[in-house]
Amino acid sequence: MKADDREITGLLVCAFEGFINAIPLGRRKNSASVLQDMLCLINLWFKFGNRSDVNGILTSGLSKINWDAWLGVVPQLIARIQVSDSKIQLLLQDLLTRLGLKHPQALVYPLSVALKSPRVDRREAAKSLMLKIKAENRAIVAQALLVSTELIKVCNLRHEMCHGGLEEASRLYFGDGDVLGMLEILIKLHNELLMGARTEKEAFFQEKFGRDLGEALDYLQIYQKLMAVAGERLPPAVINELTSLCHLRHENKEKTSLDTFTHKGVDGSVLLKTSGSSQQNG
Repeated sequence: MKADDREITGLLVCAFEGFINAIPLGRRKNSASVLQDMLCLINLWFKFGNRSDVNGILTSGLSKINWDAWLGVVPQLIARIQVSDSKIQLLLQDLLTRLGLKHPQALVYPLSVALKSPRVDRREAAKSLMLKIKAENRAIVAQALLVSTELIKVCNLRHEMCHGGLEEASRLYFGDGDVLGMLEILIKLHNELLMGARTEKEAFFQEKFGRDLGEALDYLQIYQKLMAVAGERLPPAVINELTSLCHLRHENKEKTSLDTFTHKGVDGSVLLKTSGSSQQNG
């Protein structure tokens, strides 16, 4: 080892040991000084935690920090669950698993959000952690996943989902000439709609546009069959017909009625869970 490397290693060891020993001395676990030290420790960990000489210190030292202190930096930890370095990832997974078993309510919601990440590595890391927490806290995990799903549905109504999907599909076809990309977006959109209506607003949407969307799905399936047989694109006129049939832009008055939020816009299973919890707390 070169002299410079030995000096860097010595400084890193002192820094890690200093933070690990200083954090437990904090009088209040959520004080500004403790939080600042925790953030500095995390920053060093994810920057130099792949070094064997400091990884050993972290492995034995992180458990010295009170679990309550880790609660203040859960967002920073969850943000890095897809870290690529194996040494850092193993230690992080172990820490979050133990923290999740100790304080499941602090991790289940941010993990339920990470489960819907477009990044595969992030989704897989979140799924692994959630399964470990679920083994001991099945009810909390189920409720967190339900609430997370419904919050997304409330923020992204069916008509908004269709608008966004159609705009993206149109961009892929007319802008990029990407037929397969367009089909992937539209088929995914239709599969979501085929799951049926679970709220009053979804039922209203299905009643108003279900027939046209069903006809559009027929066109898509014919298109796919023709592509599979001949490997050729349909004439642009057919795509134009499909696009115009799916185009769901409405007058402001209609859109306003769809944008009004009430408890009827929430899945009945959420209301049942809420009612049951209220009765238990009452």
